[in-house]
Amino acid sequence: MATRPQPVKPDQRTEMRVLCSQLVAVKWTDGGLAQDCLAVLKDISTSGACLQSEQPIPIKTPVRVAYGEGHFSGTVRYCVFRTVGYLLGIQFEADTRWSDARFRPQHLTDVRDMWNQRARRKRESSKR
Repeated sequence: MATRPQPVKPDQRTEMRVLCSQLVAVKWTDGGLAQDCLAVLKDISTSGACLQSEQPIPIKTPVRVAYGEGHFSGTVRYCVFRTVGYLLGIQFEADTRWSDARFRPQHLTDVRDMWNQRARRKRESSKR
Protein backbone atom coordinates (compact mmCIF):
# COMPACT_ATOMS: atom_id res chain seq x y z
CA MET A 1 0.00 0.00 0.00
CA ALA A 2 1.57 3.26 -1.16
CA THR A 3 1.99 6.16 1.22
CA ARG A 4 1.38 9.76 0.29
CA PRO A 5 4.50 11.44 -1.21
CA GLN A 6 6.25 13.81 1.16
CA PRO A 7 7.63 17.29 0.49
CA VAL A 8 11.28 17.40 -0.55
CA LYS A 9 13.64 18.31 2.24
CA PRO A 10 16.75 20.43 1.63
CA ASP A 11 19.53 18.63 -0.23
CA GLN A 12 21.30 16.29 2.17
CA ARG A 13 23.90 14.71 -0.14
CA THR A 14 27.52 15.06 0.79
CA GLU A 15 28.87 14.15 -2.68
CA MET A 16 28.62 15.96 -6.00
CA ARG A 17 25.79 14.76 -8.25
CA VAL A 18 26.42 13.76 -11.83
CA LEU A 19 23.56 14.53 -14.21
CA CYS A 20 22.48 11.72 -16.51
CA SER A 21 19.61 10.14 -18.36
CA GLN A 22 19.17 6.38 -18.42
CA LEU A 23 16.14 4.10 -18.35
CA VAL A 24 16.28 1.71 -15.38
CA ALA A 25 13.98 -0.92 -13.88
CA VAL A 26 12.92 -0.52 -10.24
CA LYS A 27 11.70 -3.46 -8.15
CA TRP A 28 10.27 -3.48 -4.62
CA THR A 29 7.72 -5.19 -2.40
CA ASP A 30 4.62 -3.38 -1.17
CA GLY A 31 2.26 -5.15 1.23
CA GLY A 32 3.81 -8.50 0.33
CA LEU A 33 3.23 -7.96 -3.40
CA ALA A 34 6.13 -7.70 -5.84
CA GLN A 35 6.08 -4.38 -7.70
CA ASP A 36 8.12 -3.02 -10.56
CA CYS A 37 8.22 -0.02 -12.88
CA LEU A 38 10.48 1.73 -15.34
CA ALA A 39 12.10 4.98 -14.27
CA VAL A 40 14.53 7.53 -15.64
CA LEU A 41 17.80 7.93 -13.77
CA LYS A 42 18.13 11.74 -13.50
CA ASP A 43 21.30 12.10 -11.43
CA ILE A 44 23.66 9.89 -9.49
CA SER A 45 26.36 10.17 -6.83
CA THR A 46 28.48 7.66 -4.96
CA SER A 47 25.80 7.09 -2.33
CA GLY A 48 22.52 7.67 -4.15
CA ALA A 49 20.43 8.68 -7.12
CA CYS A 50 17.33 10.58 -8.18
CA LEU A 51 14.82 8.70 -10.33
CA GLN A 52 11.77 9.97 -12.19
CA SER A 53 8.89 7.48 -12.11
CA GLU A 54 5.21 7.40 -13.00
CA GLN A 55 4.58 5.44 -9.78
CA PRO A 56 5.12 6.58 -6.20
CA ILE A 57 7.13 4.30 -3.93
CA PRO A 58 6.73 4.59 -0.15
CA ILE A 59 9.53 6.22 1.82
CA LYS A 60 11.87 3.73 3.57
CA THR A 61 11.02 1.03 1.00
CA PRO A 62 13.98 -1.16 0.00
CA VAL A 63 14.40 -1.12 -3.80
CA ARG A 64 16.53 -2.73 -6.47
CA VAL A 65 17.49 -0.47 -9.38
CA ALA A 66 18.51 -2.57 -12.39
CA TYR A 67 20.53 -1.31 -15.36
CA GLY A 68 21.96 -3.39 -18.20
CA GLU A 69 23.95 -6.19 -16.57
CA GLY A 70 23.93 -4.93 -12.99
CA HIS A 71 21.93 -3.33 -10.20
CA PHE A 72 22.04 -1.12 -7.13
CA SER A 73 20.25 -1.90 -3.89
CA GLY A 74 18.98 0.97 -1.81
CA THR A 75 16.20 2.63 0.15
CA VAL A 76 13.71 5.31 -0.87
CA ARG A 77 14.50 8.49 1.08
CA TYR A 78 11.96 10.79 -0.55
CA CYS A 79 9.09 10.61 -3.01
CA VAL A 80 7.59 13.84 -4.31
CA PHE A 81 5.09 14.48 -7.10
CA ARG A 82 6.04 16.88 -9.87
CA THR A 83 4.26 17.57 -13.16
CA VAL A 84 6.53 15.02 -14.86
CA GLY A 85 5.75 12.25 -12.36
CA TYR A 86 7.34 11.27 -9.07
CA LEU A 87 10.91 12.11 -8.11
CA LEU A 88 12.41 9.39 -5.95
CA GLY A 89 15.54 9.83 -3.85
CA ILE A 90 17.36 6.52 -3.47
CA GLN A 91 20.15 5.97 -0.94
CA PHE A 92 22.39 3.10 -2.05
CA GLU A 93 23.45 0.29 0.27
CA ALA A 94 27.15 0.38 1.16
CA ASP A 95 27.93 -2.69 -0.97
CA THR A 96 26.41 -1.19 -4.14
CA ARG A 97 27.90 2.28 -4.20
CA TRP A 98 28.22 3.94 -7.62
CA SER A 99 31.36 4.65 -9.61
CA ASP A 100 31.61 5.33 -13.33
CA ALA A 101 33.91 2.31 -13.61
CA ARG A 102 31.04 0.13 -12.39
CA PHE A 103 28.26 1.76 -14.43
CA ARG A 104 28.38 4.65 -16.88
CA PRO A 105 24.86 5.99 -17.54
CA GLN A 106 23.91 7.36 -20.94
CA HIS A 107 24.12 11.12 -21.39
CA LEU A 108 26.43 11.55 -18.39
CA THR A 109 27.22 15.19 -17.52
CA ASP A 110 29.54 16.06 -14.67
CA VAL A 111 28.55 19.57 -13.58
CA ARG A 112 32.06 20.18 -12.22
CA ASP A 113 33.45 19.82 -15.76
CA MET A 114 30.99 22.43 -17.01
CA TRP A 115 31.96 24.89 -14.26
CA ASN A 116 35.67 24.28 -14.85
CA GLN A 117 35.29 24.93 -18.59
CA ARG A 118 33.30 28.09 -17.92
CA ALA A 119 35.91 29.36 -15.44
CA ARG A 120 38.75 28.59 -17.88
CA ARG A 121 37.00 30.50 -20.70
CA LYS A 122 36.36 33.43 -18.39
CA ARG A 123 40.04 33.56 -17.36
CA GLU A 124 41.16 33.36 -21.00
CA SER A 125 38.81 36.13 -22.11
CA SER A 126 39.96 38.42 -19.29
CA LYS A 127 43.59 38.06 -20.45
CA ARG A 128 42.74 39.51 -23.87
